[in-house]
Amino acid sequence: MPSTTTTVYAVIKATIEIPVRSSSPQETLEELQRVSLKEGEAILRGHLPEKFRLVGNPEFSHAVVRTA
Repeated sequence: MPSTTTTVYAVIKATIEIPVRSSSPQETLEELQRVSLKEGEAILRGHLPEKFRLVGNPEFSHAVVRTA
């Protein structure tokens, strides 16, 4: 009888800061939050290695605006 192996996957919550784009002074907080979450999720999904995957929907925590 062949041996079956199983793998344990740890589901871990982490906060990751992702630079998404330039900001505009005319943006509302709601627009900033919506666009940041959408763009951040797309970046995560496109750059995570194959062995990693997002489980569930990412949640927006906060935005940090920095001047270059």
